[in-house]
Amino acid sequence: MENSFIELEITGLTHEGKGVGRHQGLAVFVKGALPGELVKVSLDKIKKNYAEGILKEIIVASPHRAEPPCANYTSCGGCQMLHLKYEEQLTEKTKIVANALGRIGGLSYVKVNPCIGMANPWGYRNKIIFQVGRGELKNKNSLLKLGFFEDSTNEFVPGKDCLLISSNLRILANELERLINVYALDKLKRVLIRESAFNNEFLLGFIFADDSHDKFQVGKLAEEVQKLFPKVVSIIEYVVPDAKIPWKGKSNVLYGTGHFLEKISGKKFIVSANSFFQVNSLQAEKLYECVINFAKSDGTGVIFDLYSGTGTISIFLGEIAGQVYGIESLEEAVKDAKENASLNDMKNVEFILGKAEVEAKKLVDRGIKPDIIVVDPPRKGCHQELLDTIIAAKPERVIYVSCDPATLARDLKILSEYYTVEEVQPVDMFPHTAHIESVCLLNRV
Repeated sequence: MENSFIELEITGLTHEGKGVGRHQGLAVFVKGALPGELVKVSLDKIKKNYAEGILKEIIVASPHRAEPPCANYTSCGGCQMLHLKYEEQLTEKTKIVANALGRIGGLSYVKVNPCIGMANPWGYRNKIIFQVGRGELKNKNSLLKLGFFEDSTNEFVPGKDCLLISSNLRILANELERLINVYALDKLKRVLIRESAFNNEFLLGFIFADDSHDKFQVGKLAEEVQKLFPKVVSIIEYVVPDAKIPWKGKSNVLYGTGHFLEKISGKKFIVSANSFFQVNSLQAEKLYECVINFAKSDGTGVIFDLYSGTGTISIFLGEIAGQVYGIESLEEAVKDAKENASLNDMKNVEFILGKAEVEAKKLVDRGIKPDIIVVDPPRKGCHQELLDTIIAAKPERVIYVSCDPATLARDLKILSEYYTVEEVQPVDMFPHTAHIESVCLLNRV
């Protein structure tokens, strides 16, 4: 059957944004296909329960299909839904969350609210990491370019004019591409750019794999950037041996303080290069608003905020709680979080460095009982030990913030033995991609 052509009716989208249909009992996943379409595909990979299909022809197109406005859409792979009209993206993301809850968690009865979208779903990213490669891959004399790796490969794709970043960030990226050639930084691996919507300021990171690069030239480049872009308030040189562990390496601040200020819903936050901060500041406001509405604290209770990052959620919770404990394992993020609490005069918010499952248990063992636990884990979801800690702590309410519907459903299945899953609110933090952020409310049975 492999490499044969079939006609396939697409009935839904996966959480990766692939179209899905069924053929001879197999689920077939097809990148670029949309629900309601009849497509011709070749079966590329066939497993026991599913197959991968390569889209060859759209026989009947969806009325919601859109013409992608990006020239790198098919190669970059970053915007898995750019071929779908935005309003329909929101509809499909709501379905993806609901389907995951039903299929994985056995929670088909749970209320899933319509996904909260953006009025203008472009230019929203406040952080981007460009790969550095050659314009002509096999020509070592060709110009260095900023871009990305092709979807699921390490093949470099030039493309510094991403539509998901602001026009000011694109201008800066274009000039940086010119300058890394002027200063011949051929050992540069990646360029990090973070943007503050609050002050229109930028933070830059030049990332190398080892110490063999020309540090003098990097310093000259930093001086040139300062002159050309006064809004660049910090420039950092990084040596990161393993690209898969971007926070493990050494850094050298060439200019500025190594951070800038961001402002969300009246609160100010210090953001460092490596610390976690939502990449969509406008939608972050809506996400945090949802968390606060679900918390419904009376101003006297104790809240644990697990995986607290730079303290954003903890600080907002501090407005409605008697005491908040934020727990985070990344030292730089905890440092920023403590400064953020001081910056916003939040004396009832305390941050603890360590693993969430370990430090939360220590608090409970000290007799500090949480009324509410907020948990915002990475994409892999909660470790079983953390779920056990939450269950043992017996908070009246759990608010689970998730960036992956599948791991959310998996963890809710466990928690639902002790808690009623009341409702889930998807928030579109990443328009035109398949990624979905969700906030889930659980009440103790």
